[in-house]
Amino acid sequence: MPTHHTKPDYEMDPILLKNLITETEKELFTILDKRKAAVYMENIKEAQQAIDYSLNMDSLVLYANEHFASVVKLPVNLPAEITIGNNFDLRPLYKTRQQNRRYYILTISRNVIRLIEAFNEKIINEVNNNDFPFVNRDYYVDEAAELAQDSFIDNQIKEYFNDADKRFQKYYNDRPLPVILAGDIKTTSYYEEQMDRECMIIAKVSGSFDKMPFHEIISAVHPEVEKYREENQKEYFSKLDTADSAYLLSTDLNEIYKSAVEGAADTLYVGESFSLNGTIKDDSLEITEREPGNLNRNDLLSELIKIVGNNGGNTIFVEDERMQKYNGIALVRRY
Repeated sequence: MPTHHTKPDYEMDPILLKNLITETEKELFTILDKRKAAVYMENIKEAQQAIDYSLNMDSLVLYANEHFASVVKLPVNLPAEITIGNNFDLRPLYKTRQQNRRYYILTISRNVIRLIEAFNEKIINEVNNNDFPFVNRDYYVDEAAELAQDSFIDNQIKEYFNDADKRFQKYYNDRPLPVILAGDIKTTSYYEEQMDRECMIIAKVSGSFDKMPFHEIISAVHPEVEKYREENQKEYFSKLDTADSAYLLSTDLNEIYKSAVEGAADTLYVGESFSLNGTIKDDSLEITEREPGNLNRNDLLSELIKIVGNNGGNTIFVEDERMQKYNGIALVRRY
């Protein structure tokens, strides 16, 4: 269901969720025995009561079965809908992972180095502890030293950047995310030279960031994030076209399923609105049409995505228009 970030808009979200839960309850008591339906509803309502709507993102998904219920808040737009079936609809989670990106911003200068974690167009956190912001107190170069010898200055700055990189590598090792270096070009380039190993530096942004507020930092770096995402999309499409030319592309549903089970699936491409309802019987897919208004479903797409992922493959959601020639779904095979 869609949700809102700010008050008073998010005060309407509990009402929408309540209405959806009421609709779900009616349906569950229709298709399940009363005792089992009551267990589902107990889990759903317990999860509902624990939601803090002031921390909403763009949407909310409530997953539930007879054993548990879990609420997931997502930074993507989703419709208000209910689905009931023999497995969870995981498409919102896969789409979120693909469409949204976390990354580090390292602001670099000779005076202070800041470490910021961002998510799309939002700052999640600026590290504020003994590591960062890393103020240059031990490698300070005064005016007299600067006039005396350039090599001394370079060595001091080099040691400062080396120290900063060792601090940063702890965070990168724990969570390896793409990195944007922000500062004047000469300084960021010199910092990059001092890094112990290559991180995934996706861009360098020019400017003075020592005291820059978050919203200005995001304004400066986000165009580079979008450019990086667009380049990834082009790479995905190029891979699709190359596989088509090399006869490594499957569009038949049963062939896709067989390749996924055998571990031959490299990348599954799915149109954003594509859905697949049916069952697996005798190692083949039996597709059934889902009647309009029928909340019950047997979501084969989520099952396919799970099989592909369990065997080391990826799933990419792309614009419906791009997938028209493949009837909404295609698989790039390894062999």
